Amino acid sequence: MIDIYLDCETTGLNPYCSEVIEAFFYIDESNSFHLKCKPLEWSEEAENIHKIPYSVAMSYPEKKDAFRDLLKWLPKDFRFLSWVNKNTMLGHINFDLALIVNELNLLGCKNYYLENEYNMKPAISVLDLAKKAAFNRFFTPIFGKDAYKLGITDRIESKTSNRQSFSQGSVYYALFGELPPNAHDAKDDVLAMVKIYNKLVSSKDENQLLI
Repeated sequence: MIDIYLDCETTGLNPYCSEVIEAFFYIDESNSFHLKCKPLEWSEEAENIHKIPYSVAMSYPEKKDAFRDLLKWLPKDFRFLSWVNKNTMLGHINFDLALIVNELNLLGCKNYYLENEYNMKPAISVLDLAKKAAFNRFFTPIFGKDAYKLGITDRIESKTSNRQSFSQGSVYYALFGELPPNAHDAKDDVLAMVKIYNKLVSSKDENQLLI
């Protein structure tokens, strides 16, 4: 089975209504795929967060062409690893995978297309692994207020938060003692996630714990 790390940059936070602007799929240094596609509806929120200007997004390939190339690249028998699972009205879902599946459905792919045609296995949330590792004291998470001071997050609710932060940037800092690469960039976020994942499963005990 092949592991594929995935991160999406989107027009919003609802996986059933938002569109993918960019996504980075990574197997190893010699095998990756950078999907870029023109959204049907633009979002100023996406431009503010992801720093992708409207003019740049509108120059990307049409969605059907971009996803056709992705399907040509995808290997058989794989699973996605992405950062976050999200609680929704329909249950606990893998956010990035839900975005990709929804886009494929809108392009005419049948339900469970990736499972049936590519033998896709259930996705893994690296966030869930990080929470489990922290619970078992493999590392000590930083607080939301410290993440805010470091510039890892600009969410105002984090400014005085004494809760442990499990954003990808906060976990990266807790594990490696340095600021993460450029956040809200699909490729940089994936490479940071790969580094986090490898660190979390680096010891024998942690391997037995997490996988």
